[in-house]
Amino acid sequence: ASITTSTDWTEGVHVFTGPLARDVLAAAGVSGETVDAGALNDYHLAFPASDFEDWDVVLAMTMDGKVLSVRDKGPLWIVYPRDEHPELQWPEINSRWVWQLESLTLD
Repeated sequence: ASITTSTDWTEGVHVFTGPLARDVLAAAGVSGETVDAGALNDYHLAFPASDFEDWDVVLAMTMDGKVLSVRDKGPLWIVYPRDEHPELQWPEINSRWVWQLESLTLD
């Protein structure tokens, strides 16, 4: 899947590609009400799992066709389609854009 959007951490609009988060969870056979996203730097954030059903959230592996390295917020970056949905442009939602994503745990 692809999302074309701006971010608070990059300049301009970019194309992010990767699987839809909801498809990854479905393929893994997991469900829950809360997602705990864990990053390589031990950052963790819990947020509603419904985000992945309500919006086309991508676990981005590339930005503008270039593979995301750890230095560039990879290997995975949770990316919301914020330019399509004004309600996704709030600081609370920005905190859910976990980069250097290592794990998703559902409760």
